[in-house]
Amino acid sequence: MKRRSASSPPPSSIYTKEYFLSEACEGFDAYKEGKLSTVRRRELDLLESHPGMVVLDVGCGRGDLADELVRRGVSVVAVDYAVAAVQLTADRLARRAPVVHADAARLPFRDAVFDRVLLGDVIEHLVWPSAVAALAESRRVIREPGFLLVHTAPNRWFADGVLRFLRPLLPLLGWRAAIERLSRYDDLRVDMHPNELSPLGLRRLVREAGLSGRVWIDRDVLRGGESEWARDIQGSPFWRGIASLAGNWPFRLVFGNDLYARVSRQ
Repeated sequence: MKRRSASSPPPSSIYTKEYFLSEACEGFDAYKEGKLSTVRRRELDLLESHPGMVVLDVGCGRGDLADELVRRGVSVVAVDYAVAAVQLTADRLARRAPVVHADAARLPFRDAVFDRVLLGDVIEHLVWPSAVAALAESRRVIREPGFLLVHTAPNRWFADGVLRFLRPLLPLLGWRAAIERLSRYDDLRVDMHPNELSPLGLRRLVREAGLSGRVWIDRDVLRGGESEWARDIQGSPFWRGIASLAGNWPFRLVFGNDLYARVSRQ
C-alpha cells in the first residue's frame, strides 16, 4: 500500500459527515446503538476523570466520548479540525460543552488549563512534525498533576506484517466480509494515515516532543470481541484461543493493534 508523502498532511475536507457516520470510522456500530466502542470505553477508564475536572478531547470525531464525559459531570472542551466532526459533536452535545474548530498542533488555549488531554485516534492522521507539535501543545495546556493520554491505531508492525501475511489466508477461511472491510480500510489509509506508528515509533515521537511517559500495547487484540474486525473470529473458540495467546508479551508487539501513551505534565 502506497502511503501519502510524510510532508503532505491529509486535507480536513476528506473527513466528511459520511465518513464519520460509517464503519470506516472506529466504533460506528456501537455509536448506532448509543454506546461507546471498546476503544472509547478503554480511553474513558484510562482518563481517570471525575466531576470537577476539565478534559480536552482533541479529535472529538462524532462526540461519543465527549458526550459520555459530560453525562458523568466532567467539564469538557471538544476540538476537531474537520468541520463535519465539529458539527456532529456540537449537535450531539447540544450546548452542554464548547466545541472548537482548531488544529491539534496549534491549540487556541492558555497554558495549564486542563486536567486531562485526550488525543484519541489523532496521531496517525498527522504528519510527523505536526504530531510532535500536537504532543507539545497538549502538554502545554495541561496543569499539574494532569496528563495526556494518546491512543493510535493501527500498530504498523501489525498492519504491515501480520495483516499482509493473513490476507491470502482469509479466502481459504471463508472470511469474505473481512476481506471487503480490509480493502476499504486500506483505501482510506492511503489518504488518511500518513503517520502510522509501531510501538517504537510512538515512543520516539513522545521523546522528540520533549516528553516522557509510559507507552504500551493493549493486550486485548480482539477489542473485547465487539469490534467489526473481530466478528469473523470471536465465534470460534480456536481463534479466540489464538487471540488470547497473541495478547501476551512479547507477541502483542506485532499482534496488538492499539497503542497507548500516558504523558504527565512534568
